[in-house]
Amino acid sequence: MDKTPIPAEIKLRKSARELLVRFDEGNSVAVPVEELQGLSAAGEGGRRGGGGDRLVAGEGNVYITRIQQVGDYAVRLLVSDGHVSGLYSRSVLHDLGRTQPANWARYLARLQAAGLAR
Repeated sequence: MDKTPIPAEIKLRKSARELLVRFDEGNSVAVPVEELQGLSAAGEGGRRGGGGDRLVAGEGNVYITRIQQVGDYAVRLLVSDGHVSGLYSRSVLHDLGRTQPANWARYLARLQAAGLAR
């Protein structure tokens, strides 16, 4: 039996370019679209929760345009640059919530080290 908390609410925060996920256990996370794009660009389609292994430069103004529910286990995100940002299962969303601050800091540091801009 999967004991991963279930997202009770998933919504867009376009002004902040974030996906906000609130879980039934009471925890919540706001994940930047850039981080989600990094996961998708890494060829993982949001299946891992590792913060994206590939740098996605120039995506600072990209935002989520639509969330599509996929069964009761995942969401598919469509973004303003026309890409589908992959499937994100409830376990991946939960893992991102647990690791998001460290993942985001690591991602920004890697962008800076590579001389790339958001």
